[in-house]
Amino acid sequence: MKSAIEAIGIMSGTSLDGLDIALCRFGTENEQWDYQILKAETFPYPAEWLKKLSELHQADALFISLANTEYGVWIGQRCNQFLAGTGIKPQLIASHGHTIFHRPDKKMTLQIGSGAAIA
Repeated sequence: MKSAIEAIGIMSGTSLDGLDIALCRFGTENEQWDYQILKAETFPYPAEWLKKLSELHQADALFISLANTEYGVWIGQRCNQFLAGTGIKPQLIASHGHTIFHRPDKKMTLQIGSGAAIA
């Protein structure tokens, strides 16, 4: 790969099996894209987050807003833990967040996990 960047991808599904983090290298050479998965790990949710995430769809706006920031901080901590010892400082972080509402029939979806808090 001639021109390359390292990136972290983060996602959490409604199955609540954990937070998935992948460190990848993306590059191009002769106008062809290439990638490598350098590291991938799933961080199981602690009991407090399992409870909170499973109940958020019934919460009020203030609770959801607070959870958005708190969850972002937790994700950021997991990213630092994940990167420890790799010697890599990724150029970007892409996070899907955690979906608490998904209603395509109403053209509505909501994910939490503040990007500012992750950074």
